[in-house]
Amino acid sequence: MIKDPNSLLSAIEALALDNEPELKLAHMLNALSAIKQEIPSSAWVGIYLKTDGKLILGPFQGTPACESIRFDKGVVGVCYSQGKTLVVPDVTKFPGYISCDPIAAQEVCVPMCVNGETVAVFDVDYPAGNPIADDAETLEKAAALLAKLL
Repeated sequence: MIKDPNSLLSAIEALALDNEPELKLAHMLNALSAIKQEIPSSAWVGIYLKTDGKLILGPFQGTPACESIRFDKGVVGVCYSQGKTLVVPDVTKFPGYISCDPIAAQEVCVPMCVNGETVAVFDVDYPAGNPIADDAETLEKAAALLAKLL
């Protein structure tokens, strides 16, 4: 569960408002680090970026992850295809789930849009037993702010 949603969103917003193009990647990495620290129960926090016909691993905080995901596979791919936030309290029950980290048992994925087009997916993995639905609204706001850094 996110410790202080307002503080987290304020920190990400400050990074997203900085228009220095050469710092966008650094800002994205710092924002993801802040998110990971504000959700101590998270196993992994990161972004998958849309490319030609698939999503590829972008900036993240956590253990090594799947590098390429088809649009129709796993929570990340389905989130992208459906263009809506997915809150999955038990990934083992999600059809086509892609296991990248054995600790991840729950997942929240949020589509990231730029000019009305989904260009990435913000993904947060959690171990079992976390109230992930409580984080979904804040993660949607964070994804909107992070999209400004793409």
